Amino acid sequence: MPQISIQVDEAVAKTIRDHARLRAVSEEQCAAQILSAHHEEFVRFPDGVLREGREKIIDLLSQIPCLGSFKSSGIDFRYWWVSFEVDEASPIAGRVVRRLAYLLNTESAEMMLPTVFKPIPDEPPDAPMVWLIASTAVRLNPVDVEHWLRKNLPRPLSDADAWLRLGENPQADQAAPEAPRERGLPDLEDCEGVGQKHKWFNLDGVRSGCYNCRVVREGQLWRKT
Repeated sequence: MPQISIQVDEAVAKTIRDHARLRAVSEEQCAAQILSAHHEEFVRFPDGVLREGREKIIDLLSQIPCLGSFKSSGIDFRYWWVSFEVDEASPIAGRVVRRLAYLLNTESAEMMLPTVFKPIPDEPPDAPMVWLIASTAVRLNPVDVEHWLRKNLPRPLSDADAWLRLGENPQADQAAPEAPRERGLPDLEDCEGVGQKHKWFNLDGVRSGCYNCRVVREGQLWRKT
């Protein structure tokens, strides 16, 4: 097996020493396990992937007449967010917000997309209402969110009448459902083994699976996180 020598900060070295002692392995083995656990993140999210994915979401949502002033950011290959202002005077504003909330806070759980859609408190009170779409777990590619929204939002997005008709004909509101996509299993066997916390999702209504490792446990643990 190839060997690599690296220098790390003292805080990182202390973490490696502590976990190596707890797991009764050498410090070299512990460091290798930590690097291997995060290897998938670096491979899946090279520089620019999150930025390009966020831009796809913005390109999609900017077609909706009552949305504007988009902003976005992300933390390396981990968490990201997209925000925008909603023109509350628009006759479709309420329908747009309700539809996005339904797709990003409810239905997306079935698609295993850990997201939240929520308002950002405005200051001063008369400032435009700002809403935020954010990932709540690492390794979520914003392109997956853009794909989900594109398939389930009214079409065309720029047509106010399509939004006003929302709910009259559910089959016309969205494309035909796709076959569920399989979720690739993470390389990490157990988050707790490398000192991390599990991030649970709804596996089948009864069991909970972790987004970042292969652990599956009985109970609705996702409701407690």
